[in-house]
Amino acid sequence: MEKIGTVSFLSSLKISRMDIGAGAVWMESIAATPDKSLLAEYQPKHFSARAVYRERKKLCEQIDSSMLAVPPTGSIKEEQQCSTWKQLLAFEKGNPQMLNANSLTKRVAFTVEQVLLFLSLIIT
Repeated sequence: MEKIGTVSFLSSLKISRMDIGAGAVWMESIAATPDKSLLAEYQPKHFSARAVYRERKKLCEQIDSSMLAVPPTGSIKEEQQCSTWKQLLAFEKGNPQMLNANSLTKRVAFTVEQVLLFLSLIIT
């Protein structure tokens, strides 16, 4: 019985040592230089994406998404919403994310579809 206890103790000790060894090997395999190069590569893209998000968020917050698409009545609120949608569409056409031509076309088409769903009968 004592032999079994000793074997189990040694095996548990060996397993715990293997875990420590595996962690050390893994930590050694991570080099600091690739992290700096990745950071240098992606940090400007990240900051650019955050800036574009903030601009888009400002425009989208001005849009009242609870308004129903009805025939235009010429109210001030409708005109404000129409001008906000125009600003959002112009913003997307300006390609702030620096997308390629195909992705930009899809992004602008998506925005146009949103505008048409919202303004259904107000086409200027």
